[in-house]
Amino acid sequence: MADVKLKFADSTNKQWTNGKPSVSINVQKLPEEDLDAISEYVNIYIEEFNNRNLGVELIVSRNFLDILQSRLSLLTRNGLLGLLLVVIALSMFLSFRLSLWVSFGIPFSFLAMFIAASFMGVTINLQSLFGMILVIGILVDDGIVIAENIYLHFERGKTPMHAAVDGTMEVAPAVLTSVATTIVAFAPLLFLRGTRMEMMWDVAIVVIAVLFFSLFEAFLVLPAHLGNEKTLSRKTLQAKNKGIRKYFEGFIIWLRDRVYQHFLNWLVKWRYIAASFPVALVLITMGLFMGGHIRNTFFPMVDFDQFTLNVAFTPGDGEKQTLEFLDKFETAIWEVNDEINEELGLDHDII
Repeated sequence: MADVKLKFADSTNKQWTNGKPSVSINVQKLPEEDLDAISEYVNIYIEEFNNRNLGVELIVSRNFLDILQSRLSLLTRNGLLGLLLVVIALSMFLSFRLSLWVSFGIPFSFLAMFIAASFMGVTINLQSLFGMILVIGILVDDGIVIAENIYLHFERGKTPMHAAVDGTMEVAPAVLTSVATTIVAFAPLLFLRGTRMEMMWDVAIVVIAVLFFSLFEAFLVLPAHLGNEKTLSRKTLQAKNKGIRKYFEGFIIWLRDRVYQHFLNWLVKWRYIAASFPVALVLITMGLFMGGHIRNTFFPMVDFDQFTLNVAFTPGDGEKQTLEFLDKFETAIWEVNDEINEELGLDHDII
């Protein structure tokens, strides 16, 4: 006969959090659910639970919302910095109003992408944010090329509308080819299969959609705005010969005529030597890859804010020795925590 009792089975796995025995609970969301809303709900539940129960406490040890918000912050900073640089650079060499319309391409392309991506099931997640951060650096290239060429035609005496049409059509093949090659490069990611590869779907959708709407804005919206006399006028040309812009304009002309032109003449004169340089660089790069000097991996290891300690003891040593070792290691960790807090003047634990 046996005495049967209903209770939890003994487990060899033990867990501590901040020096206290603990149990992990992993809260996951469905793809269509909002991480921000779930995080807020969980935090409210934890606060209510801790107020109702004494002797037991719920804490959040890891929240992926923090990582998502960090990516959003990086995207916002890059976007604002890109807008600022575009406005400053084009204002110094072309026109302030022209620079505003060129920089308008960034929010326009992203807003249009958000609408299109929502119909394709793409949400704001780590993968899609990676695609946004990746593409934001090349987003206004087509707009800058078109705007600069429109301004060049306007300087030649054409009306704003004629300058907008002629300037756009002149560089349209080159701009279209440049953006299309990037789109084609990301297109194969749409057809990858496998759990890890399908994560690249969001990246591809975001990059392709943003570049597509960027082309739309650069070819149709931007020329329409620049072909207006309020944007391009003869006063705009006269402003280039006044103030600090006069010196910038002189420097660019000197750089073009004295440096760049001589460099191009040298390249044409010694064209075979010049052509051999990129070929040599390609061969050297291929050799470094094949020789193993340049390593590559599709999913590289990224520094994370946690680490794992693996300890192996002789079989039969028992649980006591393991716990004693972990005790010493935990004590050392908290000593490091106190040292860093003291050194940086922090009022909260980093562990």
